[in-house]
Parts: sequence; C-alpha cells; structure tokens
Amino acid sequence: MNEYYSTGIQTRKWVFYSVITLGVMFLSWGFFRLQVKQASIYQKQSEKNSIKLITQPPIRGLIFDRNGELIADNRPSFSLYLIPARCNQNTINILSKVLEMPPQVIKKKIRYRYSFKPVKIARHVDLKTLTYLQENILEIPGLEWKVEPRRHYVYPRSFSHVLGTLGEVDERDLEKNPQYEKGDIIGKKGLEKVLDQELRGEKGIQFVKVDAVGRTVS
Repeated sequence: MNEYYSTGIQTRKWVFYSVITLGVMFLSWGFFRLQVKQASIYQKQSEKNSIKLITQPPIRGLIFDRNGELIADNRPSFSLYLIPARCNQNTINILSKVLEMPPQVIKKKIRYRYSFKPVKIARHVDLKTLTYLQENILEIPGLEWKVEPRRHYVYPRSFSHVLGTLGEVDERDLEKNPQYEKGDIIGKKGLEKVLDQELRGEKGIQFVKVDAVGRTVS
C-alpha cells in the first residue's frame, strides 16, 4: 500500500515538473522570438511612430456684470488645420470647394510650405462640413481638426458696444507681439481688447504619438 502510494506521488511530481518545464521552454521560445527573430520588425514599426507636440488654445476668461451675472462665456467649436509639409494641391482644391475659400487664400495661410507645424485655416466649421471632410480624409493629406472654444455673448445686442469683438491676429499684430502665432484669437475692440491680457489665458501643450503620415496612434 505504501509502495503504491509512494509511486503515485512520484508520478504526480513527474507530471507537475514536466508541465512546469514545458511552460518555461514555451515562454523562453516566445521571448527569443520577440527579442531576436522579430526585433527588426518591431524596430521598423517603432521608427514609423514619433511624438508630436500639439498646442492647445487657451479657454478665454468669463465676463460678469457688476451683479455677478454672466454675460460672456465660451462654447465648443470645430477648427480646421493644415500641416503645410503634408498637404498637396488636391488638398487645397478640395478645401477651397468645401469651404468656399479661394485657393490663393489657403496658400497664403500656409506660406511656409515645408513646415510641419499645423496652421489654422478655418474656424467655426459646422458638423456637416466636418463629417464630409472626415469621410474623405484619405484624399486630403495634411488636414487636421480640433475642438476649440468659441466666444458666446449672453446678451449680444445689449452689451455688444461695451464688450467689443474678437478676431484673428493679422500681420501688424504679429509684428507688435512676437508671442502671437498665426491663428491666435485676440480682443479687437471694447473690453475684449482692453482686458485681452487677462482674458486670453495661456496656451497648453499635448504630446501625442503619430505614425509616418501624421495620424494619431492610439
């Protein structure tokens, strides 16, 4: 009885250690395959990916009246950007037709033809237009879009002359203030202009991984 019991224990031990050994061998082969045999494949894949820095526009400050009632805030809006070094004539032609914008205007906005820095070409794009562009994105190389804040005035008729207006920086603004960049929105009139430094806020940055054609990699 004891001999039979001892033999059974030895058999189970042998099976247990055999399974462990096979498991270790299997894992070792897997690591070897990843580290050695497929190293070049993963290295090439890694080289195709890179890190891109994206500038995040600041959210403009809120404005309240003397009674603490909100009179100016922000709402989400879609903006279109182009990466000059990646777009081609087909990109310009499609955007010119969809946005009803002359090709010369788009070319002027992306004057630095070989720059990889996104340039804003349109603001407040409606969802229908954005959906169409997204569906045809493979035919529009260099195009990107972002969700950005859009100024909203609660009482536009009552306070428009006091609050003023916003606008995109022009050549004179860029010359006066080197901190401005093309596409930046600043106060042009009224309180928006007088208090622009306080209301404009500071830009943020975001790092994203992109592939060889500039698409974000999840």
